[in-house]
Amino acid sequence: MSSEGNFHISVMVKEVLEGLAVKSGGKYIDCNLGGGGHTAEIMKRGGFVLGIDCDQESISYVERNFERQINDGKLLIRLGNFSRLGELAKSCGFNQVDGILYDLGLSSFQLERSGRGFSFQRHEPLDMRMDNQLKVRASDLVNGLSKYELCKLFEQFGEEQHSWAVAQAIVSARALEPIVRTDQLANVVREVLGYKRGSLHPATKVFQALRLAVNQELFNASESFKQAIELLGSGGRLVIISFHSLEDRLSKNLRENKCLVPVNRKPIIPSGNEILANPRCHSAKMRIYEKI
Repeated sequence: MSSEGNFHISVMVKEVLEGLAVKSGGKYIDCNLGGGGHTAEIMKRGGFVLGIDCDQESISYVERNFERQINDGKLLIRLGNFSRLGELAKSCGFNQVDGILYDLGLSSFQLERSGRGFSFQRHEPLDMRMDNQLKVRASDLVNGLSKYELCKLFEQFGEEQHSWAVAQAIVSARALEPIVRTDQLANVVREVLGYKRGSLHPATKVFQALRLAVNQELFNASESFKQAIELLGSGGRLVIISFHSLEDRLSKNLRENKCLVPVNRKPIIPSGNEILANPRCHSAKMRIYEKI
């Protein structure tokens, strides 16, 4: 098996294993398979894993690098959105499972080498589809939505305080030429909001909003969480790693579910050493629940 760091650096691996309370012979579902980093560690401790991902490139990577574990029956993988978690799990005999993991957000590969326009720091087509079977690209939204619709999108999914100004600037820019590349959009946002070195890039929230909208990430996560609770056996653990406040709000709201008990009062965050080694994990929050 080649190094998973070539594809993605998994976050809070030790904390995930403790949160899932991994045991030999247990059944676990990794809803964001990525490069298989968390899954590999679960299998090392004797767990059987169903790995799900909507990104064909992730699935292909894991098929190549975990061939032995797949042949040994320790790992099943399925291409699909985790909004279909119940259907995918039951078709594989994964019911009343011991733990379910969500590592929400993007993989290092998707950001750096997918060529799909997830990063404003790269010159790529403005696509942002995690699943290339989806019909709507980010460029379709940027060039097709009205000023009001863009404003609402940036407010709802990006929590962008200057959403109206950004929407207005986009509409003006696209009247001159279609906005089809990441650098075009990043430049439009930077021109209207300005940029101070060392601060958050002004396009961060706009790119987040477009990505969430294109992939319907919040809706899919909400639907998937409901199915995850049904799939867990008594005492089973649900571990959710989020990377921004909208994701964490969904995770936090599960405290109200009468079938779950929070394992920790507050979310777990990466250690200082982990953040130094992997700066992208600085915003990660992990919440753990146990099914009654």
